[in-house]
Amino acid sequence: MLKPSFNLLLSLVVALTVTFSLNCAAAYQRDQAVPVEKVLYGELVSVRNITEKQLIEDQSRGWKTFGGALIGGVIGHQFGGGSGQDVATVLGALIGAGVGHIWR
Repeated sequence: MLKPSFNLLLSLVVALTVTFSLNCAAAYQRDQAVPVEKVLYGELVSVRNITEKQLIEDQSRGWKTFGGALIGGVIGHQFGGGSGQDVATVLGALIGAGVGHIWR
């Protein structure tokens, strides 16, 4: 009874060994490989110092944008019906996000 399972396991091990040995062969020989020749350049436009207060204000801006979108979507959902209600919800969310983003 153990004989068929042992043969199956042995066949599986041999098949996996052959497969991995064939797939692990390098696509290029060592003398055929070439270095990457793509060079990216950038230009520094401006540099400014920021204070810790400005950094904290920038971190809370995302929550204001999210809150504005949420409130705008809820208000927009109150108008229209059917697909018009969906459009009003989306427009309310977009307008609310814009207002929340610029509100200090």
